[in-house]
Amino acid sequence: MKNRLFLYSSLRGTGLIKNSSVCFIVLITSVLLLFLKPSDVFSSGNSSSIVSSSSGATSHTLEHKTNSGIVTTNTDNNNADIVYDWSDNKTAGSVSKPISNESNKSVQSKGTKDTKLSWMAPATTTWNATTYPSPVCSGTSQTITFSASGLTGTGFIQVWNGSSWVTGSTITTGALTAGQYTYYAQVNDNWGNVQLAATSVTISVRPPVTMGSTTASPNPVCSGGQVSLSTSATSTASTTPMSGGLTGSSAAGWLVSHGSSSTASYWYVGYANGYVYDETFTPGTYFALVNGDAGGSGSTTNEYLYAPPINTVGLTTLNLTFSHYYDYYSGDGCYVDISTDNGNWTNVVTYSSTQGSAASFAAVSLALNSYVGYANVYVRFHYVDSYGWYWALTNVGFNGTISNSCTYSWTSSPAGFTSSSQYPTNNPTSNITYNVTATNGYCSNSGTTGVVTVYRI
Repeated sequence: MKNRLFLYSSLRGTGLIKNSSVCFIVLITSVLLLFLKPSDVFSSGNSSSIVSSSSGATSHTLEHKTNSGIVTTNTDNNNADIVYDWSDNKTAGSVSKPISNESNKSVQSKGTKDTKLSWMAPATTTWNATTYPSPVCSGTSQTITFSASGLTGTGFIQVWNGSSWVTGSTITTGALTAGQYTYYAQVNDNWGNVQLAATSVTISVRPPVTMGSTTASPNPVCSGGQVSLSTSATSTASTTPMSGGLTGSSAAGWLVSHGSSSTASYWYVGYANGYVYDETFTPGTYFALVNGDAGGSGSTTNEYLYAPPINTVGLTTLNLTFSHYYDYYSGDGCYVDISTDNGNWTNVVTYSSTQGSAASFAAVSLALNSYVGYANVYVRFHYVDSYGWYWALTNVGFNGTISNSCTYSWTSSPAGFTSSSQYPTNNPTSNITYNVTATNGYCSNSGTTGVVTVYRI
């Protein structure tokens, strides 16, 4: 860690003397891998026996953590019962009782080393197609069920509840408001190992139709005289295509790309409120952090963090929002660009000073109205430094306004009149009522003129 020089200041009780640096933010299209915050995810270290039903598994991996923190891995591909002796003076395991076509494998860990068992799913494990209606009308609820073929004994489906993975294969949404919603599922096992990477479905929800006035003029009218009909409808609502990004202990759908010289300087998600590194981070939620200082003297950092894509078709306004703390240092760079084709990027904003503080993240809202109407828009947070400080990020979201045009369908009572015009005319010869239905293709509403009185000549 670099030595800091402090003076009294209102920023956080002390003021750090550093040179200026810049920070940008970037929107793009990409597919990469997500790395979680470093942590020990080993099961109980002194367990005398770990038994797993893993019918159909083709291999397994058993890992232990040495006293020095290095992970040693042993892998068996013979579907055998395995006994590993990891006493303090042992660094490797031994295999005993090979049994072909064995469904239940028992693994025994001896000694004082922590142990993790990973059952690997067969290559034939795949997600089954998930069908669901989309778009749908505002106010409806949906049930989404994920399923996979080729699951082995310990494999089970988890769904993302917005902040963490929970066991289950079905999501019931409740009444949905206008916007875009993405739901995720993955296949996990009893030791927290992902057997099958996450899949997702996205549902677009159209805003409701609100009727204006529906009139007939003149009323009354002489028999055979012309009546002018008129109606109006709107289908507009506020929408949040994404909200609360990075506020959970993990981050479904988020992706990263690493180009740093040290893994300690990678983007990681899932840092808890109250995390301490040189200072205490208290944004009130979990957050993501890229830490150039953690790489050590001489290290370089070049990290990308990607939000899940959003669909901006039908939107008339769009804003990107997030909260962050950027501790600038000479040579740092944070870049924020936007792209709709995964190749041509436009800079959105450049920061040239520290933003927020560890105790109070700065809230940001960026207008991106020129990027409405696209099937995919991605946001990327790109951080570059040469042994700099860090950038912390949470509560990433998009909001805007969605608006759909309406079509009209007129009928009458008694029957005999129809029209698809918003402003049709008719020449009635007896009392009549005109009715109209407005629709945006998924939601509808109706209006009526009431009875039009027709006088006979």
